Amino acid sequence: MCGRGGHTIFITVVDISGAPLNGVVLKVTDPDPNTEDVEITTGDKGPGKAEYLMWGEQWVWVERDASGRTYGKDRSEIAEHVDRVPPAWDLRAAGECEGLTDEECEQKRYTCDGSYDLVFQRQW
Repeated sequence: MCGRGGHTIFITVVDISGAPLNGVVLKVTDPDPNTEDVEITTGDKGPGKAEYLMWGEQWVWVERDASGRTYGKDRSEIAEHVDRVPPAWDLRAAGECEGLTDEECEQKRYTCDGSYDLVFQRQW
């Protein structure tokens, strides 16, 4: 999480057996209503892979697959609160605060240029 790729969201989309899926369109949104949503497509950064350079908090979900079938927020899992300044609970979950107090972990988030690995798996 800290120091890997400098505030990049690395996304992989796979089928139920783990095979990569190209052509899947992901929606990346920012909670700021003045920021436009962005769509990115898997396969651009390798089989089943896409990347997004984040500047703040992002939410990510599968918008549609290569056939055009729509999923959107109502039918896709959503990665919420993916943030360049990761929350302390994310740092703890990633093992970045081992041996640190809660206060030390909270302070670490401001020195961490967070990156995320997200995996979306189709369930059929």
